[in-house]
Amino acid sequence: MRSFALALSICLAALPGIALAGLAKSEIDTVGVTKRIGAPLKADHLVDIQGEPAPLPASGDKPDLILFVDFTCETSCGVSADALLSRLSGLTLKPGDDFDLSIIGLDPKDGQAEAKTFAEEHIPKTERWQAVRVLRGDKSEIAHLLDTAGIRISYDKERDQFAHPTAAVLLDKAGEIRRYVDPFASEPLDFRLALTDAGDGSVGSLGDRLFLLCYGWNPATGTYSPLIARILTISSSLSVAAIAALVLTLLWRERRGKGRESAGRESSGRESAA
Repeated sequence: MRSFALALSICLAALPGIALAGLAKSEIDTVGVTKRIGAPLKADHLVDIQGEPAPLPASGDKPDLILFVDFTCETSCGVSADALLSRLSGLTLKPGDDFDLSIIGLDPKDGQAEAKTFAEEHIPKTERWQAVRVLRGDKSEIAHLLDTAGIRISYDKERDQFAHPTAAVLLDKAGEIRRYVDPFASEPLDFRLALTDAGDGSVGSLGDRLFLLCYGWNPATGTYSPLIARILTISSSLSVAAIAALVLTLLWRERRGKGRESAGRESSGRESAA
């Protein structure tokens, strides 16, 4: 939560005079995230920038990473989208192939033109990002998604802007919330491990899945941190196994050597008798 609070403070600080513009401190204080791990996040009536139906989750067979933005935001929304894509650009995992990436508009008043403009400004026109979905929905659909995800926002009517936390929501293959990830504080490794975890064995390499054994999700920072106890346990187990293997090898060699020595003496005895 600390990293999400920092991202929120950046968003608010970038909007000069926000309190004078119509948001009281009490309204700003309500903005935040109540993490609802395991909650199903689904929507049937979202549309993409072409106006075509785009349900959530996107496919049902891979993780879905979701970022809520205001398409006409004057402060941090574009920056958060840029930060998210920057972190993901360092991964071998690819949107559309290994996971789905959905950017959803907060403001139901925004139409197809606003969604297209946001996509043109923040989604690179390259093969890697062609599967990124920029989606919008009506007031009830967006309210349902935000409420289910535990994301609390506050609307400034005077400036037609939203105060909101910057948090990406990660769904597993079943469409249930698995993680909340901070686009600013998280590193590419955090995203790779989070996607691997949410994929339940279908995403990431064997090395990534083994790496998860030694790293655990830290909900306070929105990042992965080493699990010292687990690392020590695994290291100790490997050490014991290595010592046991060494002892068995030495015993086997010793017995094999004694067997050869005994066979040699018997052979020498038979030759002497002859």
